[in-house]
Amino acid sequence: MKGLALKCLFLVGACLLARVPVAGAQQSEWETCVKAAQEARAKKDYAEVEQQLLAAHKIAKKWGESSLRFGYTLYWLGEVYAARAAEDPKAAADWAKAERYISDGLEILEKRLGREHLDVATALETLGGVYGRPREKTPAAPLRGVWEEASAVRLEPPGAVPVANYAKAKTLYERALAIREKQQGADQAQTLAMVDKLADLHYAHGDTAAAMSLYTRLFENLEKRLGPTHPGLSHYLGLLGMVSLAEGKFAGAQSIFERRLRLFQRAPDLESWRLREALENAADAYRLDNKCPEAYPLYRAAIESLTAADAINLPLLENYAKCLNTLGRTEEAKQIEDRAKADAQKLEEKRKREASPQTETHLPQ
Repeated sequence: MKGLALKCLFLVGACLLARVPVAGAQQSEWETCVKAAQEARAKKDYAEVEQQLLAAHKIAKKWGESSLRFGYTLYWLGEVYAARAAEDPKAAADWAKAERYISDGLEILEKRLGREHLDVATALETLGGVYGRPREKTPAAPLRGVWEEASAVRLEPPGAVPVANYAKAKTLYERALAIREKQQGADQAQTLAMVDKLADLHYAHGDTAAAMSLYTRLFENLEKRLGPTHPGLSHYLGLLGMVSLAEGKFAGAQSIFERRLRLFQRAPDLESWRLREALENAADAYRLDNKCPEAYPLYRAAIESLTAADAINLPLLENYAKCLNTLGRTEEAKQIEDRAKADAQKLEEKRKREASPQTETHLPQ
């Protein structure tokens, strides 16, 4: 769920630029500044983008602070501040600027274009992303494995990533979705992308019922297009399974995770961590339903798939040990618990090494 609704935040302004009606000379100062900002934005040179857009902002005032060009310039400035804040923790103060500029730009766009214009939907979506960002000072999720690349993209349970302002983000996203459904249709790509963002917002907040409804819509649409056995279905199956677990619907979660596992088992050239995660998810669904005999072979297969390259996965080891204890296999459980403790120590040592300042050493001449 990393990044949440900010994943498309930086790109949406480019499509808006082409639709701004330009009066007078095509090489106007305003247009020159905006084009320079676009080029800098492609390079992620935020300082240059900000400088060019602030110049464009000053020029746009000549056409009045209710002009369409002034509104777009405000919006782009806010979008750039949000993009910079999302990428650089040191730029957290830019979130307030993003909120102010996007809100002011949105107000002008609504008045000049109408409340149901697609550019208004885009601005609503971007502002929703500002409010839907992960809340500051949110405790970091436990690291799943020092060497396991999957740790950055693993499924976290609903509610694990609180957002800055769920109520405001929800209202803005719902408005944007309603516009896209009316103007573009329920199954159009941008509409479904908006459904995905709203679903992710509900998931992050822990509103499992709302998330389940939207993820089901997305899954059914994808299943129609790809077919019932395509590996591309695995993403939404994983999310639906996690929501089912959170709601205590263990039988449903087991069925979903088993289906996801079968998709992965059929997929050629699948990364080992994906199959391991699918095994682990299915095992967890059985263990939480007090069905450790069914969970045991799945955990064992997941453990056996760990290699030297991704040897640490603490939750997997800990949950496997719980399963073994429930089955009365206490000696095996003790071995796994000892392995987990040793791995936790390795993990802590690595964190300390990464946190300690690096000192330069000089060889004698």
